Amino acid sequence: MWLIRQRGIMLPLPEAGADVLRIGMLTSKSGPAVIYAMATEYLAQMAVDEVNEEGGVHGRRLELVVADDETDPGTAAVEARRLRRAGCHVVFACTTSRSFTAVDAAVGRDLLAVHAVMNERGGGVHDSVVQLGEHPGSQISAVAGRLMAATGTKSWFLVGEQYSWSYAAHAAARIAVPHAGGRILGESYTAVGTTDFSAVIEQIERSGADVVMSSLIGADEVEFERQCADAGLRTRTRAFSLAMDESTCEHIGAESAEGIWTAMAYHQDIPADGNAELLERYRARLGRWAPPISTTSETVYEAILQYAGAVRRHGDGVVPLRSDDLMAYLRKACDGGVGRRNLVTPRLYLAQVSPRGVQVMDQAR
Repeated sequence: MWLIRQRGIMLPLPEAGADVLRIGMLTSKSGPAVIYAMATEYLAQMAVDEVNEEGGVHGRRLELVVADDETDPGTAAVEARRLRRAGCHVVFACTTSRSFTAVDAAVGRDLLAVHAVMNERGGGVHDSVVQLGEHPGSQISAVAGRLMAATGTKSWFLVGEQYSWSYAAHAAARIAVPHAGGRILGESYTAVGTTDFSAVIEQIERSGADVVMSSLIGADEVEFERQCADAGLRTRTRAFSLAMDESTCEHIGAESAEGIWTAMAYHQDIPADGNAELLERYRARLGRWAPPISTTSETVYEAILQYAGAVRRHGDGVVPLRSDDLMAYLRKACDGGVGRRNLVTPRLYLAQVSPRGVQVMDQAR
């Protein structure tokens, strides 16, 4: 497949039948972001199967077409165009913001594209694009005051990557941290795919900061947190990660990740109606060794369920659903149990890594 892409040749998909409503999913099955995207395809297919078990939408069954962006914006654009040519009515993207920007530029004006993962734009809609998931400003505001009050810390150092997600996260921190009574002593940006963070760790130590906030993602976050633990930073500073989901934590190892704070819309132990049943269905289907459900994969699962509901209410299954109609449906979500949660401005849960993994402490206020 890699060689085919490099030569500009894409294998065509057969046309969808008259009784099929084809939807696409773009995720990172390779590259640094694979760490947090591992369960996404499994949850997406579960959602499709559940919709079809309920009769589909307007007499049509959903069919899922999955593509890999390789954590690369150029590949993301190529794959998004392929999904459009395949007749997909919508593309759900569980990708970095860099990749989604490329998707938006490639197909965002003529194909409904849903960014179903935490992002710096926050929940919103423009043209044919819908953005869902956590916003870094909300995450930082939820954690900053609680963390400093609980640990007696005040001085922050920000670690991010050289693209829009981290730039926006740092900008939000420059507002939220002083508002909560803290101060920012320094910040650092690294290239996506960095594996050696020794220079960054030296900067942190020289700064005298007692809180380290990371907006790194995937494999970069895994390496950074492991190296922080090896350098002894866990005993001298408090850590806050915007992307500490269950999959990332598993790859770091609970011992190296212990003590890290986070705030996300979903963790496996949130007290939401239907969550225990979702976990039970997932394990029964895929076995005990399947990757954990996390906020990224669960958001895709719910987004597909709510998309199907929106098509039933506002669409006909023939003409692709308008972004405004999907957003109108999403905004009416009651923030109830799994499948009915508010994905546009999601409720956040404060959590911390313990020897047992990521553990919810409280609902953010």
